[in-house]
Amino acid sequence: MALSTRKLVEHSLPSLLDAGIEYRGTNIGCCMSGIAFDIQSIADPDVYEARGTFAGYPYSIANKVSYHLDLVGGLLPTDTACSSTVSALHLAVQAFRAEDCETVLIGGSQLNHHLVDWIQYSTGSLLSPDRKCKPFDASANGFGRGEGVCVVVLKPLNAAIRDDDNIYACVLGTGINSSGGAAPVNAPVAEAQINAMERAYEGTGQSPSEADFLELHATGTAAGDPTEANWVGEQFKRDGEILVGSVKGNLGHLEITSFLASLCKVCMTFQTGIIPSNVNLKTPNPAIHWDQYRLFSITSSGIGGLIGHVLIQGPPRRSQPEAISTASQHPVLFVAGGLSPRSSAAVVEALSQCRRSKGMTWRSYGVWIPEQAGPLKFPDLVIAPRAKAPVVFVFSGQGPQHWNMGRELYQQYPVFKASINHMDAFYESIVGQSLLKETGLFNDMALFDLLASFNIHPNIVIRHSAGETALLYTSGAGSQEMALEIVIKRGDVMTLVEKDGGTMAALHSNPDETNDIITIILAQPHATERTLELGCYNAPAAYTLSGERVLGEEAVNLAKPRGFFAAVLRTKVPVHSKCMRVYEEQYLAEMNAIFKNYAGDHTPQVTTYSTFTGLKFEGSFTPEYFWENAVQPVRFSEANAALLEGEGAGSFIDISPHPVLSSLFMESMALLESIGKLTMWGYNTINYSAVNKCQLVDYQATLLQYRFSTKSVPYYSDRSQTMRLKQFALSGGPLNRYDLLINSQMHPDIAEHVIRREPIMPAAGYLEIAFEKGAKQLWKTALQWKVNSSVDATLSANSLRLHADGFMSTRSCEGEVQRIPIQGVRSRCKKLRIDRFYEELKLHSIQCTPVPSSPL
Repeated sequence: MALSTRKLVEHSLPSLLDAGIEYRGTNIGCCMSGIAFDIQSIADPDVYEARGTFAGYPYSIANKVSYHLDLVGGLLPTDTACSSTVSALHLAVQAFRAEDCETVLIGGSQLNHHLVDWIQYSTGSLLSPDRKCKPFDASANGFGRGEGVCVVVLKPLNAAIRDDDNIYACVLGTGINSSGGAAPVNAPVAEAQINAMERAYEGTGQSPSEADFLELHATGTAAGDPTEANWVGEQFKRDGEILVGSVKGNLGHLEITSFLASLCKVCMTFQTGIIPSNVNLKTPNPAIHWDQYRLFSITSSGIGGLIGHVLIQGPPRRSQPEAISTASQHPVLFVAGGLSPRSSAAVVEALSQCRRSKGMTWRSYGVWIPEQAGPLKFPDLVIAPRAKAPVVFVFSGQGPQHWNMGRELYQQYPVFKASINHMDAFYESIVGQSLLKETGLFNDMALFDLLASFNIHPNIVIRHSAGETALLYTSGAGSQEMALEIVIKRGDVMTLVEKDGGTMAALHSNPDETNDIITIILAQPHATERTLELGCYNAPAAYTLSGERVLGEEAVNLAKPRGFFAAVLRTKVPVHSKCMRVYEEQYLAEMNAIFKNYAGDHTPQVTTYSTFTGLKFEGSFTPEYFWENAVQPVRFSEANAALLEGEGAGSFIDISPHPVLSSLFMESMALLESIGKLTMWGYNTINYSAVNKCQLVDYQATLLQYRFSTKSVPYYSDRSQTMRLKQFALSGGPLNRYDLLINSQMHPDIAEHVIRREPIMPAAGYLEIAFEKGAKQLWKTALQWKVNSSVDATLSANSLRLHADGFMSTRSCEGEVQRIPIQGVRSRCKKLRIDRFYEELKLHSIQCTPVPSSPL
């Protein structure tokens, strides 16, 4: 992968995290521009290499980002020189209008590794001699090159507001065009720049005179700055002054990334209210007509002629969630994630602040309790699935109710409180007393509303027993008021049933044993014409018996000696049995009256599984359905099996109170634990602002820097032996290239090797060429030295000059020649002072200047 492309990947991930967008496997497009050809130009790959790479081709820039982040939208590399990223933004806006993508990543990466670019800019007189950009200054004489990487996330405004994404600015309009043949490719054309501006403003309802700030492309060239500033002053003129600027004085000209640098400057201006001053502006350029007009929009131009203009507006103001008091001391959910176990572990370790991790592959979570001792604890990291399993809401019956349920959630979460208060007011209007004030009972419909405020919605709903009434509301088949009224009327009938001496009993045994116990009980003389039957099929080894209390107690006493768990439940209503038949007429009358008051099609809008039939529910809710639901057995295990077979594995959330939740933080803890687990299962659209009741600004203040799991990788692949040898050995050493030009300008160190007033190639250089070819043996080697003459002579343009010749072999010469004892030779050598050595050489007309060594 090219270095420029890797930088784009490393910046794309934090940009998605900062936006708070779910990205894995989603329709996110990718428009990227970068210097990908550095692999081709620096590494110089061999076209005949058996195992090559496509990483150096331009199309790989966007592809690599999309591949590593698992984005499934369209890919588009853009290359229009310095206007590459404004072209990408314009194309992203068009993609939204065509509904091709939900989100688009736009990025640019400018790394100046290619020497030829420097040479061409220099020979074109585009670079400033002092290497500085001086926009609008009288001394502007070219631009200074800079390096930078930037990635921004674009999304339709309505969708971003809906998803509570972090918004920095809004794009009102874009326009691009080309200067055509009006001028050389590196010359500015005012008419083309004006036309791009007009295209950007067209259809926005805004006029140039309303702009508050203008960020220009101005790079600090003598021709470009006056041309651009003067037409801007003419087109944007108004009574008051207008502010103009160019970020290139601060950062240098980032070329590919220059437009995104300007965009970031504008976004920061919206956020801080401060416009950065122009750097390197000492004396205003007299060629700019400052006194005729004062100079919002962003302009961008690229060498080659493509011009872009973008109209930007500040982010919309949004109401913040209610900030929680620092004295309220409620638990807080922290979610940590990363693209690898090592990165995730680093984030977990450093997580002393809060941040979202939508789309992360590896995840963990922790719940912080006020005044807890020791560090925040996280469970083991797990890998989140690429596609999340369907979320299944399971609504319980009436068994787990208790006097304290929901109190903490009522105190902590305004949405839960509002839902409870709304239902209580409705309850009081029918019954004449407050459910909230008299009994303190809360219900699971308020929990559903609370989860919906967190942007957690079910894909599938299923109920158990009396939970079917909540199912009417949560499946979208009826209103909350209708469901609550069914609960009230159902409760009235159940009160009548209580006096008949019935009950229910839980039994954990296999089906044969359960039926055997019922058969034995009903076979007794005193059980004739009495009722005891299977009321609930909870699981393959868990059942609930329903019927008369005497028979239920006998069944429990019979099951326990057989080694089964058995217990009489604390209820006097033998629901889901024939004991309910006595009240059929009254129950149906109440249900019919309710359905008449709430006319309409009561068909579920969410996939629903019925525990009355044990199958997927395909019809509409009716009065008869709710009656049969109260009389017929609950086939929960069958419905659950049908759900798993039809929908596959799901993430099940039990929507119910629980009697063991009694300590101060247990309800909030249970809620946050459930949401944390849901995140680890791949659910990425949770509104953590609502969960933790934190202001959006709090998230910005606590943004953690993502820690990438890095490792050292050779720039040249170890597998590519041909490439490596071409660079360093057999065919591509630094002195053994067909395109090598040795001269005193390119190689000043060698030029200091002077004999008889003429710089010549040292003999060691010729020997090095042979060794780089892989020579193991050299013989009959001759170094040619020609006597120079000052007499003028005519030479052919195609004449060649022989400097050295000889014979070489790459075959090892082990055992064929006698080894020279190098250490022995060194021991016989006398040590000389280096300055005296060079003085001696001068006596023989050999002039060499010592050059101090420097690290590579």
